Amino acid sequence: MIYHVLTGEALLQSFPKGKLEGSVVIIRECLIEGPVKTDTLPAFWENRMEYLSNTYPESDIHYVDDVVFEFEKLMELQDGDEVNFWFEHDLFCQLNFWFTLTLLPAKNLKLYRVSPIVKNPKMLWHGFGPMSPKELLNCFSNKTQLTPADLELGKDLWKAYSNSDMNTLSELSNAISPSFPHLKEVCKAQIDRGSDGNQIGRPERVLKQILDSGVNNFEEAFQVFSEQEGIYGFGDSQILNIYDRLME
Repeated sequence: MIYHVLTGEALLQSFPKGKLEGSVVIIRECLIEGPVKTDTLPAFWENRMEYLSNTYPESDIHYVDDVVFEFEKLMELQDGDEVNFWFEHDLFCQLNFWFTLTLLPAKNLKLYRVSPIVKNPKMLWHGFGPMSPKELLNCFSNKTQLTPADLELGKDLWKAYSNSDMNTLSELSNAISPSFPHLKEVCKAQIDRGSDGNQIGRPERVLKQILDSGVNNFEEAFQVFSEQEGIYGFGDSQILNIYDRLME
């Protein structure tokens, strides 16, 4: 079987389904926020569901059916299956990617990373969003195969992140692999957030600077922040949480 693991619902809209063989798996998590350290996977799902339902009560996503069920498809892979991971370069996507790699069974799998091909450096963190189906096919044609070392690196990155072990994350960021481009920048962005992502870190400082510069509404602040700190991959919900804290 061939699987395409997509970084969120938005990519599905332009994904060239009729041009590529295989089943689609959609990752609907946002592991860049909330609790990520637990001893067991069932406890992990429970903690995540509780956090997201409390933080985003207006969301229409059913955690078990729309999130856990998609991840479980990957936990049931069989020998010889091919998995294409369509993840963008930013921290939001990379954290989801690292976690996803920890769920893979110990099987003989063919694993590939499909990265956005970005010619304009200013568009680096825009990812797949602006791309047409034809451009997405080009990204697929240039995919890179994950080596066993890449798989272990992804798992180690997730372990360091979930344990708030920034020293190890910094060490791992020096790894060179075509499957993990911009790794050093992304890890630094996480380290700059503070050890648990809730301290006064880089995102808070940057957003405060934007507000202090005279921007006085969330929509404009969100746009400016996204232009300056696209490396985080924050959606409006994540930035709104920071905005509300600062406004208090």
